[in-house]
Amino acid sequence: MVRTALEDFFEKLVNFYNIFLKLGYGDITPTNQFEYIFSTILIIVSSGVFAFTLNQIGVIFTELGAEEKEKRRKINIINMYMERRNLG
Repeated sequence: MVRTALEDFFEKLVNFYNIFLKLGYGDITPTNQFEYIFSTILIIVSSGVFAFTLNQIGVIFTELGAEEKEKRRKINIINMYMERRNLG
């Protein structure tokens, strides 16, 4: 069977992603062009979902840090007020 450059490209791309993302080392592999294209699309979409998930986790931690910083700022304002009025 003569392979086209496109089929060879998809095979190499799927093998790269399988190894890079630790999805396996060839125990389950696509066998025809449709499966290679489907695998490639699935890998790219799942990589995007993974990146989005990590980004959302980072956003949550950033927001938690901002809330804590605002809380400390308000406490400092209250402490300065109490010192000026000699309430402490």
